[in-house]
Amino acid sequence: MTALAGQTRTVTFNLLNAIAYGDLHVGFGAGNSGTESPLTFGGANVTPSDYFYGSDGASWDDRSIPLKLAVTGPNVDSTITAGTNCLTWAYASITHRVS
Repeated sequence: MTALAGQTRTVTFNLLNAIAYGDLHVGFGAGNSGTESPLTFGGANVTPSDYFYGSDGASWDDRSIPLKLAVTGPNVDSTITAGTNCLTWAYASITHRVS
């Protein structure tokens, strides 16, 4: 997913079964040290605002976030909005065990 400042991007996961235990893997890079909204998963915030602040380098972060709740499908969205970052790129994926 790529976005300019102020743009929102969403990735949709197509789930065949409920997720009993899983990890949401996310990476986020930015063209400058600007801001972004919380990353959402299934409509709930999974990070605070500005969570990707350059801890893994001036223009990149790569984090794995354990999911706290079971998630049911068939479709679940993950969304993030670039704030003052001039250009952002992100990915999201799930590893999980089905219930």
